[in-house]
Amino acid sequence: MHTRWLDIQAVALFLSVVETKSVKATAKKFGLASSTVSQNIQALEQFLGVTLLDRQIRPLQPTMRGRYFVAQAKDWLAKAQSLPRCFAQKTDMFSAVRIGWGASVGQMIAPWWMGELAQKVKNLTVQTATLDRLYAGLRQDRFDLIIAPEKEGMRVHGTVYDVFDEYYWIVTSKGVAPITNIQDIQALAKEQTFIATRAFAVQPQLMDRFLQIYGLQGTALMRVDTSRVALGAVAQNAGWTIVTPTDMCRACEFWPDLTIHPIMSPWLMRRQRIVVKDTSLEPLVIWMKMRCQEIVAQKLEAPWRNSFAKETQEQDFCLWV
Repeated sequence: MHTRWLDIQAVALFLSVVETKSVKATAKKFGLASSTVSQNIQALEQFLGVTLLDRQIRPLQPTMRGRYFVAQAKDWLAKAQSLPRCFAQKTDMFSAVRIGWGASVGQMIAPWWMGELAQKVKNLTVQTATLDRLYAGLRQDRFDLIIAPEKEGMRVHGTVYDVFDEYYWIVTSKGVAPITNIQDIQALAKEQTFIATRAFAVQPQLMDRFLQIYGLQGTALMRVDTSRVALGAVAQNAGWTIVTPTDMCRACEFWPDLTIHPIMSPWLMRRQRIVVKDTSLEPLVIWMKMRCQEIVAQKLEAPWRNSFAKETQEQDFCLWV
């Protein structure tokens, strides 16, 4: 018995045998003959090319490779089993959902899906809030789910679904020479004021890391509320800033007067994610994640990349999770 594909049932049977330490107990649990359970596990071992169970001892125990496979297979099986729930019929509606999201999602992404979302939730409540209020609202049960950037050191109360990662990129006014290394950044900081948005400045660890990595301690600093204000100031030669591509889309009227300088640094990255407390909302969450990625790629990335084709040549807009 050989298969070209990993068999979900065989994986489930193997994990059950490891848990119960008995082929007979697993057969009873799944309503199968013991011989069928054994054949499935043998086929799985043949597919993987390893021995998963030590059949010389009782009760049954996984081999060393079997234990490794257990650790990897549990998460994989859970995702595989939840997949059918991601494709709910259009007639399926959630009775009431309270959603909180950050300004970037609320202004740039949510408008594209609000019509569809309203058809999936009978009583829908949405609210845009700051990062701290979003996480506090979820913890205090004011939201059923939130869409927000990850915040370092923030304790999460719920299940996390990563949506996409964005790098922070340097933005200057037109005419500034390309910035390709730390020395270029330091030279820019000596000549112009660094404009920090509130969303960036409220994350002290991110702010401190940026200043430390690039040797910018003591540089002239100006704080503003939003990326729109920051980009407007940069367009008027008032300084330079770093923002994410999504934030760039919130101020497209300034694009003709801006130049971007991609810096692909893992230390300067913002992860957007969905956090939900009630696992019964998982089908809705996965739909939102898929739609969010589609909207960013199709509605936001294309016009943004076209406007900055020269500056962003061969650079990734987002790293999809």
